[in-house]
Amino acid sequence: AFNSVNKLNGGGILYVNGNLTITAAAGDCLFSGVIYVTGTTTITGEALISGAVVSVGNVSMNGNGGVAEIDYDGPILDSVRQQVAQYRENKAVFYSFSGTK
Repeated sequence: AFNSVNKLNGGGILYVNGNLTITAAAGDCLFSGVIYVTGTTTITGEALISGAVVSVGNVSMNGNGGVAEIDYDGPILDSVRQQVAQYRENKAVFYSFSGTK
């Protein structure tokens, strides 16, 4: 759970294996990127998420007098895609060499 003590600020890819709960005041939730949730997503309070949120379960948003907003942003998703594509698997650690003489 993210709140005023455990703030969701940053960007990239956030994978949540379960439910995501965000209870935010102004400035507590500013995220750019992709959030993937295997459960339900509940956002209460002021939150600004730019990019995309994919939730297997229901999504519930309530700004509580402020603005709770998810902005689909193609350029941010392109940036995340480009950064992730730069990572490569190091296959050398998976090979074991054994030889006979």
